[in-house]
Amino acid sequence: MFKDRKPARNSKINFVTCYMCNWEEEIQGEEKHFAFTYTENDQNICLEMSSESNEKQTICLSLDGFRDLHVWLEQRIEEGKSMY
Repeated sequence: MFKDRKPARNSKINFVTCYMCNWEEEIQGEEKHFAFTYTENDQNICLEMSSESNEKQTICLSLDGFRDLHVWLEQRIEEGKSMY
């Protein structure tokens, strides 16, 4: 028989917010699986790519690093548009 476990009187329950997004794309004829994860406690963003051929790549950035990357990419896109 199992008894319900009750938390001790002074114990605290902590919840962590985590955001995840998964998608698939076909790149050069091969199916690639992507997973994007942000965990509030870590303040890190991880992007993982895996393929049918067991290829796996992971990129992890701090939230500030991700924001910097976003700004940099926006600037490069705008520079590219102004060239044409």
